[in-house]
Amino acid sequence: MAFLTTKEQVQRYHEETAIMQDNTAIVTVGAGWIGLCTTYHLSKSLSTQDPKSKIVVDASDRPFADASSACTGCFQYHFPGPLSKILTPLGKYSFNLWAQEAQDVDFRIATGYRSNSSYGIYQGDSKGLDKLPTWIKTETSWDVDTQVLGGSTATVHVFSSSKSTVLSYKC
Repeated sequence: MAFLTTKEQVQRYHEETAIMQDNTAIVTVGAGWIGLCTTYHLSKSLSTQDPKSKIVVDASDRPFADASSACTGCFQYHFPGPLSKILTPLGKYSFNLWAQEAQDVDFRIATGYRSNSSYGIYQGDSKGLDKLPTWIKTETSWDVDTQVLGGSTATVHVFSSSKSTVLSYKC
């Protein structure tokens, strides 16, 4: 799926999905994090038509094996450098979709979604230690920076097995 960048492209997308038949199957190849999200949101946009099948194909035996598990399940939209102007609006849109879905308790349970849960640790004198989860063994020589990745961050579970509640979460 290509990124939708203009108002005309978004309108065309909505027109095309509006004419899909009730027996339409959604097939996403190269799933990963974005593929699963695309399938999920596409199936939600077709909820009145109830597609018969949602098929996600990926090379891995578990969700997010190549991207999110490699970055500890953290996502945010703070993009430093020359691409910031281009990437930040798209990242913010995607991030906000997750935040919206996280209003549903079942979604939070299935994904392990936690907002504002990324921290930077620096040598210091105990500033901000109260911001860390209680399961982290802290050191008094630490300072905590809750804005290390910008003001909006979230994490999801990094799955270690091929069974995932995300895959069985009802679309």
